[in-house]
Amino acid sequence: MVSQVVIRNAQRGVKILPEHKAMLQSALGLLLEQEREQGEWEVTLKLVAVKEIHRLNLAYRGQDTPTDVLSFPSDHELLPANPEAQRYLGDIALAPQMVAENARHNGNSFPWELTFAALHGLLHLCGYDHQEQALADEEDEALEEMHRKCLAILERLDML
Repeated sequence: MVSQVVIRNAQRGVKILPEHKAMLQSALGLLLEQEREQGEWEVTLKLVAVKEIHRLNLAYRGQDTPTDVLSFPSDHELLPANPEAQRYLGDIALAPQMVAENARHNGNSFPWELTFAALHGLLHLCGYDHQEQALADEEDEALEEMHRKCLAILERLDML
């Protein structure tokens, strides 16, 4: 199976190095292999400014605050049922400036935090959700499961 991760840098606030893009390609590709069994999948990761992620968060989630990552799943039921055809999973919007702030706050490196946020966004595209849980305990469990999956990929890339 070959999956494609398209990365578009539409922000200027944080310098994104070629090695950052390569790391994101590897990490997201590994997670797609792990989570998607049949066919080829495509996902777009768009790096956006804080102002843009704030606008998206308000427009789509009703949250009047910036965030680090948002996911926008495609409706793959409308796409061809041929398992050999590449299917579009959706878009991830990620704000590197917010990620850099999180890295400083959490004591992590920028590449680690960037990869973790992108993986978190991709897990949402793969159907994981920690915000739709009825009870706080269920939400915590769902978030912990997503974090375990992210950490497993980071470990495979020798980033832990």
